[in-house]
Amino acid sequence: MPRQSIKLDDAFVKAVFCMDRCIERCPACHRFKIKKAEALTLLGRYQEAQELANDMLQRDSLNADAIYVRGMCLYYNDNVDKAYQHFQKVLRLAPDHSKAKEIYKKAKALNAKKEEGNKEGTCSAKLGKSQQCIDDCTKAVELDDTYLKAYLRRARSYMDMELYEEAVRDYEKVNKLDRTRENKRLLQEAKLELKKSKRKDYYKLLGVNKTATDDEIKKSYRKRALVHHPDRHSHDTPEKQKDEEKIFKEIGEAYSVLSDPKKKERYDSGADIDDLEGGGGFDHIDPNMIFSNFLERRKWLFLRWSGGHSHGGGGFRWI
Repeated sequence: MPRQSIKLDDAFVKAVFCMDRCIERCPACHRFKIKKAEALTLLGRYQEAQELANDMLQRDSLNADAIYVRGMCLYYNDNVDKAYQHFQKVLRLAPDHSKAKEIYKKAKALNAKKEEGNKEGTCSAKLGKSQQCIDDCTKAVELDDTYLKAYLRRARSYMDMELYEEAVRDYEKVNKLDRTRENKRLLQEAKLELKKSKRKDYYKLLGVNKTATDDEIKKSYRKRALVHHPDRHSHDTPEKQKDEEKIFKEIGEAYSVLSDPKKKERYDSGADIDDLEGGGGFDHIDPNMIFSNFLERRKWLFLRWSGGHSHGGGGFRWI
């Protein structure tokens, strides 16, 4: 839907109001009805516009302006093929119809692009080729920057590629063109993912995916903590020690959150990292204490499992 600004929306609303007053005074004037139908189309009130156009076509089946309005409604509802046919019919009836000429060129180009994609088998939305989809949709919106479906497809591909800033821009454009509840939800979802992407990625720090089990999180934490523990790097350069200490601390932060069901749920929902520890962040947490507690817990579990006795005389084997 070709909304460019709130000011233009207001102008179209005023146009509908004015045309209603004119129609009351002159009910037989098709010109006023066409102007009203065009304004309704530009406001996204397609059903009302189509009803008005259909009413005129019942009286005059060759009314080029009414056919043009129906074509516009189809076009902005992304039914480009049928819209293209309507504009062809308008130009056969009225070759000098300037508005139909302009939109016909756009519809023709979009239709050709669609057929080209189908022939080459590059319908990226179906094949899952996100980058190809982005390229195709970019070409489509260059032809017509009100092509709603192209923005939606490109935004979804950006989301798949975790390019959240680009996705947010496209969903903002979508909401300007068509302010629906669903489009608003998509924008909010993209903004949330963008916010989450700018935080520390605790899953990446531990080397696990977002569906990792508690056991996988614990095993990965122990493995990475042992690799980056400061004691292991006591003979390294001061710079190396500092880097390893920082990683060790971040691994401890990640484990303290992902091993706690409530904190993990809040982290996954997009809560700020500082809020996970009551607003104080993790500066007060000793990563060595986290590691010691973890080892003590593992030792306790082992003793419980083995009945308090080690096996084979070789000391503890961590489970």
